[in-house]
Amino acid sequence: MGKLQLIWTIDGHKFLNAGVHVERSNGILNRPPRRISVRHTWLEVSGEDVDVSKFVIESRVISLDCIITAATAVEALANFHTFMQRFEGSGFHQLTVLAYTAEASTALSWLVYREDEVHVPKRIKQGKNFWKFTLRLREAFPHKRLHLATGGAGTLTANLNVENTVYVGFDGGGPVVKVTPDEDPQAVSRMFTANGVLFRCLAVFYQDPDDVTINSMSGTHICDF
Repeated sequence: MGKLQLIWTIDGHKFLNAGVHVERSNGILNRPPRRISVRHTWLEVSGEDVDVSKFVIESRVISLDCIITAATAVEALANFHTFMQRFEGSGFHQLTVLAYTAEASTALSWLVYREDEVHVPKRIKQGKNFWKFTLRLREAFPHKRLHLATGGAGTLTANLNVENTVYVGFDGGGPVVKVTPDEDPQAVSRMFTANGVLFRCLAVFYQDPDDVTINSMSGTHICDF
C-alpha cells in the first residue's frame, strides 16, 4: 500500500498554497447530537416524556488544528490573511479533504461557515515563522451525498428534484450553488478546464433526506452521511 496523502481544500483552494498544514482534525466523522423538540419530566412519573417520532440532528462542529509556515513574518501575515479570506466571503463554503494513495482515492466534504474567533497565540519573529491556530467551523446542512470525479477538463452535473433548499458543491471553479424548490427536475452543472487537479468531490448538501431526490450525479459514489 502506498503512502497516504491528505489534501485539504476550501472551495477548491489548497490549504498548502497558503502554507497551512492541518495537524489534527476533530468532528469530521462525528455523529452530531440528536435534537429533541419536546421533552417533559413529571415529579410523579419515572423517566421522561420525550418526542422521538423523528430523528433530527444538530449542526456538525468541526475544528482543525493548523500550522502556518513561512520564510518571513511578512509572508506569514500575507498567507494567513489570504487563507482566512477564503472563509469570510458571503455564503457557505465547501471544505474538502482528499485522501489518496497510489492504489485508491476517496474524499469527504462539508458545507461550512466560520463563526468563532481564530486565535493565533504566537509572536512575530525574524526568519522562519511557524504559527499554530485552531479553525472552528459549523455545518448548517449536515446531511450530504458525495461523489468522487476525476480532475481535468469536463463537466460535473447533479440532477435533482428539490423540495426544500439544498446546496451543490463542485470542489472548486466558483462558490457552492444554492438550489431552491421547483416542481421540475433541475440539472446543476459546472464546467472545468484542465488545471492539474487529480480529483474533485461533487457534493449535494441538505438538511433533511426528504428535502431532495438525487436522480444522478457525475463521478463515483463515495457515501451518504
